[in-house]
Amino acid sequence: MYFNDIGFLTPYTEYSVVIPIVENKYFLFEIRSKFLKNQPSEVSFPGGKIEDNESPLDAGIRELYEEIGIKPKVILGKLKYLVTPFNIVIHPFIVKIEFNNILLNTNEVESIFKVPIDIFEKPLYKFEAEIKIIPPDNFPYHLIPNGKNYKWRKGKYEIMFFKYNDRIIWGLTARLAFEAYKKLKGGIRNDH
Repeated sequence: MYFNDIGFLTPYTEYSVVIPIVENKYFLFEIRSKFLKNQPSEVSFPGGKIEDNESPLDAGIRELYEEIGIKPKVILGKLKYLVTPFNIVIHPFIVKIEFNNILLNTNEVESIFKVPIDIFEKPLYKFEAEIKIIPPDNFPYHLIPNGKNYKWRKGKYEIMFFKYNDRIIWGLTARLAFEAYKKLKGGIRNDH
């Protein structure tokens, strides 16, 4: 073998997300600060961009500490990474945390709340949005077969919604919670 090139052909930004479990029966969520540029006031898990020379797990642990001031007690494992249609790759980790000595970074997190893991068995709503290619007006259709009638591939993007009390958990966060629930539905090990 002459070379081994790793990574993606399309430029992606990689993020790490930590799905915290509290008391073996709750996921811990954040309400993002209303002053953030991206997704202000939305429900999320702790996480953020993976920095240069940082592993996805190291990034997740760093973000958990930066956002709510704690480190995981136990790292249960990594879910399959999620590739979004928005040139983002998410590396999700499930961890156990102690629900004490939490110190919110109010620049990033407005508040936190616990949700029973079992509510993620079945979404309140689930939709498939269509993803399609829309070329710009100056696209050189004359260079491709069938020109403007070219049959572009289309994709599907699943969007889920869950509700707990007055909180709506949707989008990527809902998808990660659902996948984490499926991974854990056989029971959370109590030997850690």
